[in-house]
Amino acid sequence: MRKSRPLKNKYYTYSDYLKWDDDVYYELIDGKVFVFPTPPMVHQAILGELLAQFWKFAKINTEYSTLMMPYDVRLDFDTTDNTVVKPDIFVSSDIKKFGELAYMGVPDLILEITCPATEYMDKFWKSKKYMDIKTPEIWIVEPDIPMVSVLLCHSEGHSCDVYGAKDKIKSSVIKGCEIDLAPVFEEAEKLEKIIKKNL
Repeated sequence: MRKSRPLKNKYYTYSDYLKWDDDVYYELIDGKVFVFPTPPMVHQAILGELLAQFWKFAKINTEYSTLMMPYDVRLDFDTTDNTVVKPDIFVSSDIKKFGELAYMGVPDLILEITCPATEYMDKFWKSKKYMDIKTPEIWIVEPDIPMVSVLLCHSEGHSCDVYGAKDKIKSSVIKGCEIDLAPVFEEAEKLEKIIKKNL
């Protein structure tokens, strides 16, 4: 059981991460520690809708596996081992990289859902790390707009496509995978109305 807590402005690795308090979710990016806040209800509704579609795809296309947070992903476990993230969703075709406590390596697709408490981290710290480590496909879901940005890693750099609330996204990396955004954002809108009504 983790019994300690990290200090700000100090460098850490995965071995340090394993010693920390189990009651708090942490992430490490290049040795810098971040606290993983409890996501709001709308975030979880979007996560559930997206996960249902990815899981449905993975059941048919069994070469792919889909997992969700808070399962750890050790992006650079074989070098510095100083980055541990908890993507909202990730998809991988390499079963050898799945461990009991963490996925070791770079998944085929990583998806992050922003919320006020994590927007800067998702769009700056984590996205930059995902691009630097050449994650093939990165989805950034922004409920407040609403839209999804899809970043693709190419030999010459990165490209970005943007999708609206009623669009369908065909993954460029996960062949045959198409996600319908309409039910995703409709569920989020329904919950937002309920929350506002109850305030």
